[in-house]
Amino acid sequence: SSYLATKLSPNSVAVQFGDNQFVLQPSMSEQGVDRILTNRLFAVHPQLHGSKELLVLIGSLNQKLNFAKFVIRENGGVIQVQGAATFVDSIELEELRRFMLWTDEGLKQVGKSLPKGSENLIKPIPVIKPDTGA
Repeated sequence: SSYLATKLSPNSVAVQFGDNQFVLQPSMSEQGVDRILTNRLFAVHPQLHGSKELLVLIGSLNQKLNFAKFVIRENGGVIQVQGAATFVDSIELEELRRFMLWTDEGLKQVGKSLPKGSENLIKPIPVIKPDTGA
């Protein structure tokens, strides 16, 4: 499958393959890069901003699941889902692709477990804007 990648900042790249979009960031330590952080961002409907329901949901997801860390950002306006593909010395593109697919599958399962109508309240934020062709 083909990839679309766009540099977002000096240390992050947006990647799209199929319907999946991630922001990838190398995680630096004194030994060098030892993991790549994979991020998905979701916009939260204003009626859920800062709500107890949202806090309880995120808390329970972090307690039950180990494929990613769920973090509330921007005063409840954004949910960041962050995974970490760890490696020693190098990582193959295929390993990274499988890790992103695994994360995406986990998120699909989360979506299925949420109350009906949640897809109208929590939506993926596109990190790569569609090319409008100028």
